[in-house]
Amino acid sequence: MDTNKQGKKPKEKTFTEKARSKQIIECTIDVITEIGYANTSIGKIAQKANVSKGVITYHFSDKEELMTGVVVDLYQKAAFFMEKHMQNPDNAIDMLRAYIVSNLLFIKENRKHVAAVIEIVTNDRNEQGELRFAGQEEAIYAPLEEIFQYGQEVEGTFRSFSKRFMAVMLRSAIDAAGDQLAKNDQFDIDLYAEELVTMYDRATRK
Repeated sequence: MDTNKQGKKPKEKTFTEKARSKQIIECTIDVITEIGYANTSIGKIAQKANVSKGVITYHFSDKEELMTGVVVDLYQKAAFFMEKHMQNPDNAIDMLRAYIVSNLLFIKENRKHVAAVIEIVTNDRNEQGELRFAGQEEAIYAPLEEIFQYGQEVEGTFRSFSKRFMAVMLRSAIDAAGDQLAKNDQFDIDLYAEELVTMYDRATRK
């Protein structure tokens, strides 16, 4: 969506506007996790936030822009969280462990937001009927492929394997945890993290 059609810089939001946008995103997450993406509307989000629909559309022009806001907000939180938890490891084995554990810890601490984003990315379609958030694979797999490359080509601690295939399998296993948490409150994500670390430690080492 082009928010800068006339070449003007977007106006910086005030503190109050940022706070209101955050509130709207939080209410959107609540509504989606309560009634599902298909039943979510600007009206129901406004009702949840106890504001008029005009307040919602002042900050987000339509449902599409609001859904994008929910997804982007999660990715920004995840990027900050991962950067914080990936600072100390100095070898490929510890990097891989930190990547797995920090990803699953983030999912655990943001389970409702993660569940809402899963609903959005698996249901939100454009006018052609295509999923709007498809095609993000490169950005998702790149950090893992860099770890694998470092372990194989620099340290020599990882055996020879397809970096892309291994990244796809591991990322799928991590993402599955969010879906499991959304369906089952008793899902033990800490144990899942331990098992995943052990599995991929054995799968990657020479």
